[in-house]
Amino acid sequence: MLVGLVATTGALLLSGGVEVSKTRASATYMLLSLGLSLLVLAAVRVWLDARPRRAMWLQRVGRNPLILYLANLVLLALFTLPPSTWWYESAPLWLSLVQAAAIAAVTIGLAGYLDRRGVVLSL
Repeated sequence: MLVGLVATTGALLLSGGVEVSKTRASATYMLLSLGLSLLVLAAVRVWLDARPRRAMWLQRVGRNPLILYLANLVLLALFTLPPSTWWYESAPLWLSLVQAAAIAAVTIGLAGYLDRRGVVLSL
């Protein structure tokens, strides 16, 4: 958690002089994304330590990351392939949230199905 706070603070201090840009992968962007990711992971860890049984769905997702990653790409393609701009490029916020929720629900459902079947793909 301390590393996350240091990285986030460092990125915010540097952002006054160095542009935060994802497209050019600036050092400030890397620090900011690292710091925020570490803070989120620390919060999830605290939550999991307090309620381990409530996070079974998260453990199921973690057992087959490669299969779920590939399934996520297929699901994402279903939402990006239609040529209408209102569906993807210019979608209103509510539609984007519905699409994201649908992708998450299918992915978590697939994780549960694989877990019940005892399927674990490890490299």
